[in-house]
Amino acid sequence: MNSPLFDEIPTEAFFEPSKSTPPRRNGPKGPRSSRPHSRQKHPFDPKKRGPQKSRLRTVPKNVAIARSAAADSGVLVLVFLAEANLRALVQSPRIESRGFFLPQEIRDGHKFLVSESRRSYEETLKDVPDIETRDLEKIVKKDLEKAVSERFGRTPLIIAAILVA
Repeated sequence: MNSPLFDEIPTEAFFEPSKSTPPRRNGPKGPRSSRPHSRQKHPFDPKKRGPQKSRLRTVPKNVAIARSAAADSGVLVLVFLAEANLRALVQSPRIESRGFFLPQEIRDGHKFLVSESRRSYEETLKDVPDIETRDLEKIVKKDLEKAVSERFGRTPLIIAAILVA
């Protein structure tokens, strides 16, 4: 601690408890038994009888399924950067994966995903040049779900996004 702020404070103050005041063991107002009970009971008091309100909300079924898929098979996120006029890819699709690939298959898996996603994107644009961006995302996602399932035998949660520059 060679800081000018700490030069004035002795180092013993950091490591030894203060001997001037004894530690409080019974709280700020003395022992608990001598204090009057002024607090209201907690709404989730186990001694309270009758139905209790639960603060937990149930999630919709589709959200529960998506969370279960993410926990079991992982998540793949694909981001495409395309030109505004020609809609051609500016760069290779960016792929983020969590919990899907085993450590030994990351490199080959990412190469496979880049090639398959690029192929699907370009073929779809060639077949339907005036397709909406949302529809293109859905088609690429479906194609990748099929290819990943065939290649790896797992069905991850796939999120595809096309950003137009």
